[in-house]
Amino acid sequence: MLNGYSVSRPDVLPEVSITMNAAELKAEAVDTTMLWTGIPEELDWYITFVGEIMACNTNSQAAYGQGMSSMPYSASHTVVSVTTNANTVIVSNATASAFKPSMNVKLGSALGSGQTFADRLIQSITDNGDGNSTIVVDGDPFTTVVGYILHAHRQVTTSYEAEQIGEDCGFILHNGRSETQVENWINGIAGHGGNVYEFSFGLLRYDNYVYLCHDRYQFKHNDDPRNNSAFKNVGFFEQTDGGSYGWIKNMSMVGEAPYVMEWIQELGAGSTTHYADVAYYLAPSWRGTRIVLRRFGWSDGSGCGRRSLDGYNVLSASSWRVGWRASPSKLPK
Repeated sequence: MLNGYSVSRPDVLPEVSITMNAAELKAEAVDTTMLWTGIPEELDWYITFVGEIMACNTNSQAAYGQGMSSMPYSASHTVVSVTTNANTVIVSNATASAFKPSMNVKLGSALGSGQTFADRLIQSITDNGDGNSTIVVDGDPFTTVVGYILHAHRQVTTSYEAEQIGEDCGFILHNGRSETQVENWINGIAGHGGNVYEFSFGLLRYDNYVYLCHDRYQFKHNDDPRNNSAFKNVGFFEQTDGGSYGWIKNMSMVGEAPYVMEWIQELGAGSTTHYADVAYYLAPSWRGTRIVLRRFGWSDGSGCGRRSLDGYNVLSASSWRVGWRASPSKLPK
């Protein structure tokens, strides 16, 4: 609930091929006494993660939904000892430190492969005292070989599981279908995603920084947020090489409760050692972006991620992959 109104909208898809100007007019024209805002409201970037920040009795990977990863995706996560007819994997302590119980994992000869198993939950992780650790997973016994790679894997979350996640964590979730992305939002707003980028009201990007505005009436797409005290600089990263894409090496939690977000701390990783969580585009010609769009990745392995960030520098842009939908949360004018 937000301001006494439900903000969960299962099975409501975004309108596509709509310009930002048209979307804003529709939001303001829902009725004359209340102001409807575009999902995901103003706190788009403030998120918390099940199993990492909050003590929730649920599957942390399932909470992220299909194609989500909560850990570095690395080819160095290799098996160091043969396992025969058991439910255990022996890995180095360094590898084990990247995993947590309840994570969804895959085991195969390469990143993204699952010759040994394709969908298991970690039940326990034990330090063997010799520099290695034993990871126990659920399911039937298996046999694997030295050199196979243990890595994070997606899990499709069912409606029932999403319901339980909502109850355990106190969040309202969007999950009308089993293949729907599920996110846990710090402000209780439903997760949303799919194959369409959606407008994010309350966010603007200027010169490598993202600005957040809590006051809906101060949020004007034609204004420069740097000159408006209602906008808070919530951070970004400085890319000095002029490129438009890079591999994320480290992430960090920033902010203060209850508004905490995971943000980029360091660049410079490679294609097999990066965090499979965030993609970003900062082509120099788009640094004056007035429209921030976001979506989620729908794959696993190196292509998965919780969110991608894109942007247009004109308010008239529209295409089949750009959408908008009104939130049923009404904010008094």
